[in-house]
Amino acid sequence: MHSARGGRKAGRGRASSELVRLQKRFEDLADQIEAELIERSIGLAVAQVLNFARACVRDGLVAQEQEQLVERMELLEEQLDEQSKRRSTGAWGGA
Repeated sequence: MHSARGGRKAGRGRASSELVRLQKRFEDLADQIEAELIERSIGLAVAQVLNFARACVRDGLVAQEQEQLVERMELLEEQLDEQSKRRSTGAWGGA
């Protein structure tokens, strides 16, 4: 059971660090546009691509959270089934 919990916790920092990295890229891009180091139209295109990347990271986080919730629910259901079986075969179960 402990190994299952550890597996669920393993990837939590990666997506948030990716979002921080993308935020830094947006800020750098804004600075470059403002300083006229790159053309505004090119900067807008790059910002759009970065925004798609951010959406992918965000969607990945949502999917990961949903998968983790399903795993936790399945584990709880298994535990409830085990408890129910133990009760039905116990001293008062009559089996």
